[in-house]
Amino acid sequence: MKRIVAIAAAVIALAALFSSVSFVGGDELGVLDPRFGDPVVLTRGIHFHLPFLSRVTHYPLAPVKVEAESKLETRDNLNFKAHYRLEQSFDPATILAFHARRGGRPLAEVRRQVTEDAVQKAATQLRADEILGAATHERSLVARAAIHHLEKVAQHLGRRHVGAPVSAGRSAAA
Repeated sequence: MKRIVAIAAAVIALAALFSSVSFVGGDELGVLDPRFGDPVVLTRGIHFHLPFLSRVTHYPLAPVKVEAESKLETRDNLNFKAHYRLEQSFDPATILAFHARRGGRPLAEVRRQVTEDAVQKAATQLRADEILGAATHERSLVARAAIHHLEKVAQHLGRRHVGAPVSAGRSAAA
């Protein structure tokens, strides 16, 4: 009987040890989600936390191309569909807000949704001729407006730790 109790105690102790240690690689960020408390960004290295009472979610830092098609409404109230491709990466300063918006949903789905929202919001600040004229100039106006909007949202929402900010990179083909 003592042997069974000792084995059970050893298994529980090992499980507690393994659930209290997390490793975050150099090409990613981690978000520690404690059951009681606010999420914390984890950078590269080994991290210790309370066993069984927290979860670590890993986010890659490498830029990802997000491609989508969405209906845009311009400042002059014209509607059209646009196909665009943006490069998006996570920023350590705004990862908590993105993590809060994600809410356990698949990462690719949330990336696409955040990018769509930013492009749609940016389109409302431009006239149709600015957007369509940008097609001959590598669609730079829409891309710059979307990136600017993403950065403003990230700065604004990053302070409150809600929303969905991410940093957008260069436009591949808006």
